[in-house]
Amino acid sequence: KLRVLTLENNFIKSIPSDCFQKLDNFNYLKLNYNINSMISSSNDIEFKNTIQNLIELYLRNTSRDLIDSIDFSKLNRLENLDLSQNQNLNKETFSRIPLNSIKTLFMSNMGLNFSIDFLSKQKSTQLKKLDLSLNKLNNFDV
Repeated sequence: KLRVLTLENNFIKSIPSDCFQKLDNFNYLKLNYNINSMISSSNDIEFKNTIQNLIELYLRNTSRDLIDSIDFSKLNRLENLDLSQNQNLNKETFSRIPLNSIKTLFMSNMGLNFSIDFLSKQKSTQLKKLDLSLNKLNNFDV
C-alpha cells in the first residue's frame, strides 16, 4: 500500500475526496510549493480522516487556506512538520500544533515578528529540532 505521497511543485486545484479512500496507511504527505493552488480540505471529511495518521507533513510555501483548514490538534502521530515560507499565518495556527508528538518543526522564512512563546505553554514536548531561521523575531522564550 502507498505510504508516501509527494505532490510538490504542482498547480493542484483540488484533490478528489475518493482518492484518499484507499490511502488509509500512508503517513508522509508533501505539498510543498503549491502556493497558487486552490486546495482546501475544509469540507473534505475523507482528507481529514486520512491525514490523521500522518507522521510527516510538509506544507512549505503552500496555500494559507489549506493550512488554516487543517486541525493540527488531531494529528497526534505527527513527528515532522514544515510550515516554512508561509507568510502571514496567525498566532492561533501555532497554538494548534501538537508539540506532544512533533520532533522536528520547520518555521523558517515566515516573517515571524512576534514572540514565540508557544513552546513554554506546552506541558510536554518531544521537540528535538526547531528551525526559526530567516524570521524577524525580537524575543524568544522557551
